Amino acid sequence: MPGIIDLIEEQASEAIPPTHQENENLPPPPAEDLPEEPAEKPDPFPVRALPPVLAAMVESIADIAAVPLAMSGPLVLAAASASIGRGCRVKSLLGRETRASLYVLLGKQSGSGGSGAYRLAMGPLYGFQASARREFESGLKPAISGEQEAIQIDIETLRKSLKGAAEGERDSIIKKLAEARKRLAAVEKELVDPLYLASDATPEGMANLLSMHGEVLAHFDSDAGDAISSVLGKYNAAESQSESLWLKSFDSEPITIVRKNSGVIYLDAPSLAVCWVCTPAKVRELFQNDRLCEAGLLPRFLVCDPKAKAQEIPEDQAGKARAIPAAVAQPYEAAIWKALHEYRLDANAEPHLLEMTGEARGAFARDFNKILRGANHTPDPFQSRLTEQAIRLALICHLYRHCKIEQKGEATFGADMTGHEYPLCAEAAACGLALRDWFARRQAEFLGARREAEKESGWEKARQIMLRRPDGITARELYSGRVVAANKAEGESMLTAWAEEGRIVPIQPKPGGAGRKVVRYKLAPVFAGK
Repeated sequence: MPGIIDLIEEQASEAIPPTHQENENLPPPPAEDLPEEPAEKPDPFPVRALPPVLAAMVESIADIAAVPLAMSGPLVLAAASASIGRGCRVKSLLGRETRASLYVLLGKQSGSGGSGAYRLAMGPLYGFQASARREFESGLKPAISGEQEAIQIDIETLRKSLKGAAEGERDSIIKKLAEARKRLAAVEKELVDPLYLASDATPEGMANLLSMHGEVLAHFDSDAGDAISSVLGKYNAAESQSESLWLKSFDSEPITIVRKNSGVIYLDAPSLAVCWVCTPAKVRELFQNDRLCEAGLLPRFLVCDPKAKAQEIPEDQAGKARAIPAAVAQPYEAAIWKALHEYRLDANAEPHLLEMTGEARGAFARDFNKILRGANHTPDPFQSRLTEQAIRLALICHLYRHCKIEQKGEATFGADMTGHEYPLCAEAAACGLALRDWFARRQAEFLGARREAEKESGWEKARQIMLRRPDGITARELYSGRVVAANKAEGESMLTAWAEEGRIVPIQPKPGGAGRKVVRYKLAPVFAGK
């Protein structure tokens, strides 16, 4: 699409440090490499990276609900992701196939306008679900219920005939009875109310909902305290964390859940889109949970605290109702509904599989390699997911950019989605990378406190080693067995930083080649006390 790359580069130039702009072929650095920015420096949500139909809605929600783009943007992306479900995947790197499913974790203070923004962004999803349920109740359900009753009567008739059947007739009746029960099971499977979005549910409950609805759902909650508590184990006797379902559903991995009361639930390729909204304090609490971070659940989330605040209401507008303009809201609804019909409802068929152009794949490969080199080839769980997140975002941008909106009447619009017919291109890759970079910087705000705590924990472990080794240590003592550092480079970096802070002092090799040849370090006197 003409001009997309220019827009992304223009957006990036406002937020990316100048050192990165020396090489325009590289994506922005991952979150851990970004320098700390002054609090007053703006880092706006890259709305221009979004397809027009989504960008217009993001800006309108921000205006009508009086919230930052940093709140409306993630919400609209979550809605777009849920509309696609498991219906599309793209050939990404090294033969992998990546879906458009997103996990979004949004922090908001009570009274900041987040609930209104949530309703506007998710309105088409809930509207589609309500329409489908009405249609089911008035049309399909009575017909299916009638067929169910007819089969039950046939089964009861066959059971009665079986009692007095002659020996030669029994086999034929049993065969008919088995066929009738099979038809009944198929009909009862259809006799399930349509469900596309679920809120609070236990892991077992969510697994059961997935099994009943084609293994694809959106787990959305505008007040997600209880939803998060269920992941943390609030509703099981041992209060142990049970995030496995959400871990597996992010990558559509098979899972079998065995419970005493509910029996066995088999899920072959579960697919969840997640959008949880809770207080920023709750998000910070989650980032202090070692298991959620290290086992990989939080690294799967795009995290943001939009820092929304309640806005004053001009007195002359206090009595006026405001709504999203129809020229924005109706195309957005038409696009979401079309995506639901084209992709989300096709749960039992094979998903569309998109190719990726060489330019796009090269951009993602360079991004992955740069992150890997920056992490000394031992990326943490958060770094490991950065490129994949960019691909997921790029797939959403690609599909919605190939959305043709047609006005059919006054305030009435239709949409046609054809993105699955085209390979994901370099422009979509640039959009995905720009969006990912913004989320990575938001993630870094929450990771900062955690990493500071990890640094102090590492320092204390190293201090204990040096108390036992008054002759000093090298990086080897830190990375051997990964006691403190993951590798030699990280160990050397720690020693250099501690020396600059005055925590340790170097022991230089003896002149003339006698003794040790490597600089060793010991505790500075003020840190040597036990």
